[in-house]
Amino acid sequence: MSKRTVLLGLLIGLSGAIAFGQVGTGVIAPTNGGDIGLLTMPTADNPRAGQFTLGVYGWLDQRVAAPFFSGDPDSIRTYRHAAGEASIGLGLTSWWSIFASGGLEERHSRGDWQRGVVNGIPLVGPFDIQEGRKFRVGTKLNFHSEADYDLRVAGWLAADIPVSNATIDVDEQGTVTDVLNSRRADWEWGAAVTKSIFTGMVSYTLSGEHDQDIRVANILRFGFGVDVPVMPMLHVIAEIDRNILDGGDDPEPDYSMLNLGGRFWIAHTGWAVSAALNTNVDMLCGVGHPPTSIDQ
Repeated sequence: MSKRTVLLGLLIGLSGAIAFGQVGTGVIAPTNGGDIGLLTMPTADNPRAGQFTLGVYGWLDQRVAAPFFSGDPDSIRTYRHAAGEASIGLGLTSWWSIFASGGLEERHSRGDWQRGVVNGIPLVGPFDIQEGRKFRVGTKLNFHSEADYDLRVAGWLAADIPVSNATIDVDEQGTVTDVLNSRRADWEWGAAVTKSIFTGMVSYTLSGEHDQDIRVANILRFGFGVDVPVMPMLHVIAEIDRNILDGGDDPEPDYSMLNLGGRFWIAHTGWAVSAALNTNVDMLCGVGHPPTSIDQ
């Protein structure tokens, strides 16, 4: 266990983003969800009127499923979540923008997996779930304080629209392939406050139900992030958030994610590349549980 913990702690992944944005004062780039922000957290900023943003992200993180039986240890119900997403955004005015994103994602059991519940679905034995990532479309409004122009407040609304069913491969002394009807739309609303290099945000995602009437937990998310310009073309970014899973059938444990990385602007082209490492803080601090979670 000690060797595996050390090796997993040494794994390194990168997240990549390309964005057309403003270089210099007030640089902007889309998050992995398409709206302007840090890496995964929206800030209280928008693109300028008529300005397009483009983004491409890929990431990998580690999660813990809900227990199949009461008392099941975390170590037998950990899984990997990987996703890729492309986005586009447009500033309609100096304070109003729209954005959309979509992609693919995969959930795959880790080596010690025995059983657990993922998104309300009981899974026994090693599994692999592949599905189209929901098409996210939304809008964001922001305001500047008249007393302090560097203080910005924003609110957003987004819908996550399903594009396909999930294909589930479960290995139980052989391979069983099933198609899960997961055509459910989710709604998200949130707000962010940005002052200088600091941002605080809160959001709530209201999850729809599976066709089999499986209720998936809603998500209340609190986050804090900082974007520090260390060079004219290089910003160091740090994020910490808390995800509270509310309601639903067999909700997964609450968890916190820490992202540490940066964004490098390529000269004055308006294009940037972002990279970060992440860790699931709850897994990192868990007793006897190997820490691992990488943004890719």
